[in-house]
Amino acid sequence: LGLAVKGVISLVPEKVQVPVVTPQDPPRVRVLRLEEERFVQVEERYARLLPCQEWTLSLEVGGRVIERPVMNGEDCPPKRLLLALDPVPFQAQVKAAEARLTNAGAGLRLAKTELERVKALSQSTATQRDLDAALAQRDQSQALLAEAEASLSEARFRLERSSLSAPAQGVVSQLAVEVGTVVAPGQALGRFARRDLLLAKLLVSAEVRRGLVVGQSASLVDGMERVHPATLARAAPVPAGVTGQFEVEFEVKNPTQALLPGEPVRVRFSHGKAAARLRVPRGTVYEEYGLWRALVPPTGRQGETFSAASAPVVLGPGDPLAGWVTIHSGLRAGSEVLIPDRVVVVREGQVVKSGSVQAGWLPPYSKAE
Repeated sequence: LGLAVKGVISLVPEKVQVPVVTPQDPPRVRVLRLEEERFVQVEERYARLLPCQEWTLSLEVGGRVIERPVMNGEDCPPKRLLLALDPVPFQAQVKAAEARLTNAGAGLRLAKTELERVKALSQSTATQRDLDAALAQRDQSQALLAEAEASLSEARFRLERSSLSAPAQGVVSQLAVEVGTVVAPGQALGRFARRDLLLAKLLVSAEVRRGLVVGQSASLVDGMERVHPATLARAAPVPAGVTGQFEVEFEVKNPTQALLPGEPVRVRFSHGKAAARLRVPRGTVYEEYGLWRALVPPTGRQGETFSAASAPVVLGPGDPLAGWVTIHSGLRAGSEVLIPDRVVVVREGQVVKSGSVQAGWLPPYSKAE
């Protein structure tokens, strides 16, 4: 009997508690009236840094190398000695030229003295032939003196050119000659690249080129996200080749050698006059069937709660990291848009409630709520 009672009791259904569903408030949106913003178009292009100047190292005289105090890849200050030839032959040439100059000077003084003596005797015993000979000797001595002076200048020039110094702050490379090597005049000995001033070359369209002015400021961003001030140094007046693109060069000073030739950088620069644009938060627009739509309040909206509407728009460029896009067409200054909370997705027809929201980005003219 006890088992039967238990069986009957187990057949009685247990009472199930139905959960109480609390109605949720509609998602909040902020109604914003759009205003035009004035801005200057900013471009960002990738480039590689180049030395602003490069030299092929060579000597104007030949001889045997006795000094090479630098290594390839070494950073050299201006006037740092790079190569030196044996100076003994050049010093001997200078001494010989100095001796010839001294001899020519003595000969000229003697010729002048002889000419004065002949002139003094011309009234008595000297003939015209003697006077002509004295004048010719004086002129010949003057020519020999000029020749000796030129020889001395050339000898000193060759002595000065028997060594090679850094033309600027930079780096030497491809220097293959060693001490004891005999080099010829004009022989290519290596390369030297300036590093205290670097270039970034770009190709830009005709539209961008029209808005550039030589001397305008720009900035370079290196791989470590460091920003370096730069200046537009040159903008070609005609296209480069058949591309229709114009070559421009930006200069960046590099006194601390923080940048290296060949390093990739991003060049940021503005061009053209200030123009108007409409910007909206990224959450205000959404894509539907391949078309972009912007959330807008319904016509004749009354009260805080209403159904969201939308309008077709054409988007312009934007900044995904900052969280805004530009409206190219479909809306204008004075139009109202809906800005949903950053954690809410709103579509057309959804019931929403106006109020304060936490948006990722708001235009500068919007006032905090």
